[in-house]
Amino acid sequence: MSHDFFLVFLVLLSAKFFPVYTNSMSSSANLPVSPPLNSPTSSLTPSYPPQISPQIHVKGSAESIAPYVLLPGDPQRSTFIAQTFLTDSVLYTDHRGLLGYTGTYQGVRVSVQTTGMGCPSTAIVAHELINLGAKTLIRVGTCGAAAAHLQPADLVIAQGSVPNDGTVRQFLGGAPYAPLSSYAVLEAQVQAATARDFS
Repeated sequence: MSHDFFLVFLVLLSAKFFPVYTNSMSSSANLPVSPPLNSPTSSLTPSYPPQISPQIHVKGSAESIAPYVLLPGDPQRSTFIAQTFLTDSVLYTDHRGLLGYTGTYQGVRVSVQTTGMGCPSTAIVAHELINLGAKTLIRVGTCGAAAAHLQPADLVIAQGSVPNDGTVRQFLGGAPYAPLSSYAVLEAQVQAATARDFS
């Protein structure tokens, strides 16, 4: 299968703009829907430094996760990326079919972690990766296109997104939110695509 036939969709998330939050309440029973993160009544507080303990779904260790993580939904795509683009890639988890690999790309340590399909699974994986110390998360994969000028195999680098899903509503207590990527990561993606004549 050639990667040339994939419509690639990159949603750029940085742990700097997607901090890990834990509920500071003493009991987990009957937790209320969390208020917006900027609300003075929010019970959510940042969880730093990274939690070294094993995570429930991503069974890798902090040492096995690179600072930069690519997030395809499909486990076969994770394997394809690791085998095609990474040097000396090692499988660090296959728990629940969420395959995760770490290797190097042009001398830079990079992980590829399957998220599965849908927002709930992606949110769990992103949360656990950040708990393990990941700094930059980059969603890679296919997507549908609402714009008529987009064609199959076009490269799309997303500046932001408009979530219309239950996961975001649950996290933010129904508050409107349109996450934007880290500009530094976005700019690096655009420069890399331009240098390779993806236009």
